[in-house]
Amino acid sequence: MKKVLQLIFLIQLCLLPVLGLSQNAETAKPTFTIRGSVIESDSRKPISRVNVEVNGGSYTTTNSLGEFRIPVKKGDEIIISHKDFETVYYTVTNQDRITVEVEPTTETDKEKISYRKDTSFNSLIDSAVVNIKNDANKSIEFVTLALEQSRSIKQNAEAYEVLADVFVQLRQHDLAVSNYRISLQNFNSNDVQLKLAKAYQLNKNYQESKETYQSI
Repeated sequence: MKKVLQLIFLIQLCLLPVLGLSQNAETAKPTFTIRGSVIESDSRKPISRVNVEVNGGSYTTTNSLGEFRIPVKKGDEIIISHKDFETVYYTVTNQDRITVEVEPTTETDKEKISYRKDTSFNSLIDSAVVNIKNDANKSIEFVTLALEQSRSIKQNAEAYEVLADVFVQLRQHDLAVSNYRISLQNFNSNDVQLKLAKAYQLNKNYQESKETYQSI
């Protein structure tokens, strides 16, 4: 019986390094830069100022040629959003360049759905705000739906501000910083600048916090 117990103990000791390596391999996935572009499907015209965000990580916007570069890891989800088309979600599987083709909303279509979208967007944002303290995950769902209904950069800014507020509540201050910055990229606001400065402070980015406070 003693020999059996010793054997089991030895097996467990042998397995521990293997399990540790497995966990480290998962958390230490290599980061690489993926390149892409966003264009209209019909005219092939590049779309600038498109928000490109890695879920829970980096963010950028497309340049005048509709191009972007962003650091990612395999398995990351890229969120591509703009006021003129529905939000696109892309899961990274390799380092290949990606081209996102979208169909812009026509002016006629905008007129038809303008009021409905405004009402829906505001309702979704209100629901997100109400749920921040009691059900943060539900708030994130409402913000995601609101971004799909957004039809202006100001609404985008409002949605990302609320999303950042959610991450502050969850004490995920790095994500709060990222989303406040995206909000400010869409529409500048002193209130959001103050929130960003506070988020920097909570994330222990004291120099960035000081500089943000001084810039207001």
